[in-house]
Amino acid sequence: MTRTDQNANDLVVQLLASPSRQPESSVERLTIALLRQEGPTPFPALVERVAREVYLDEIRNGAWVTDIGLFGPGLFVPDVVRELEAGNGVLWEIKKPQGASDGILSDLC
Repeated sequence: MTRTDQNANDLVVQLLASPSRQPESSVERLTIALLRQEGPTPFPALVERVAREVYLDEIRNGAWVTDIGLFGPGLFVPDVVRELEAGNGVLWEIKKPQGASDGILSDLC
């Protein structure tokens, strides 16, 4: 993933009660839809789900003709992580669950 690799398993993503803007990208819209459906979600699981949905959407829209089918959903993981981090504090919050040790949140800001 990114600089959150070693502690990403300790992070949870949850929607903000009052986001400061509307979602603009497909990743943001997918993330919000998944979080509304499932509630707070572990960061790695959310990255995997959103990357898979982006991949499947690309395949449905004809990307199967290119090499995308060889790479699979992992091709989209870096972009999903980047967008999740960019939306932190704007559309959702990435945080440690209650009772987890401190330290990683400062890496995200």
